[in-house]
Amino acid sequence: MTVWVLLTALFIGTLGYQPHNEVQEFMAPKKIDLVELEKLGVTQAAMGENHRCEVVSASGILFQSVTRESAILFVLLRCREGRDPSEEDEISCILSVVKRNGQEGWRSAYREAYSEEYLAGSMQSIEVANRRVQCVAAVLWYTGSTYAATKNVILVNADRVQEWSFDTPRGPCRVDDIDGDGVDEIIVQVSVYEGNVPIPGIYWEDIYRYGDGTFKKRNEEYPQFYRTLIESVYRQKLTEVNENPQSYFGWQETVDVLNKLIRSAERIAEGKKPLQ
Repeated sequence: MTVWVLLTALFIGTLGYQPHNEVQEFMAPKKIDLVELEKLGVTQAAMGENHRCEVVSASGILFQSVTRESAILFVLLRCREGRDPSEEDEISCILSVVKRNGQEGWRSAYREAYSEEYLAGSMQSIEVANRRVQCVAAVLWYTGSTYAATKNVILVNADRVQEWSFDTPRGPCRVDDIDGDGVDEIIVQVSVYEGNVPIPGIYWEDIYRYGDGTFKKRNEEYPQFYRTLIESVYRQKLTEVNENPQSYFGWQETVDVLNKLIRSAERIAEGKKPLQ
């Protein structure tokens, strides 16, 4: 009888046993500023153990696991480097990812430093309908060019941190749920060229969506977006150009490019491949 009871208990215990899943589910993200960053005690880990500077501002996104055992913090720091007091302070940016597992302290998982030509911008979480994957968009403003530009860095964390970086001439990329399905898309403005010269004020827009561990271009899946783009942007711009041809250098080239963009957007709206 005793042996039977012991075997029964072992069998029931085996049924109730669930192996530990190392890939944890995370709660909704929380925005973090400099004050909260210092409360968490992760400032030095975010800067790098051997890096010493004064943090002027911070913008971050914190993800915590449902069990609160683990956390991951994406943070953009604006730092003042210590130099000779008689010289002008050097300001730099650091984009960092730090993690905490169980009782362990915070450790660096990713770090990229940028020169004083970059200004720290903002951070925004990206909803990818998978609580085991954390994604953010970090924006840095580039001041080292005649043309204003932004560097957009998309950081994706599953088993490791992945970076996808691109520049846009007209402000940061847009993160939005454009089809209302609860999952965010990234809308990227792309300069349009006539020869080797970009045409000012005219842009194509590409749509990226998360899948299989990275963001992929998915323009053909959003026909309504391109229908709206035709009417609200391209046709209005075409009317403006035709009504004020003297205001546009290379008027005919601008008209030709706009017509090509309209044809490309129409093909997507009709379920066809866009023009190259």
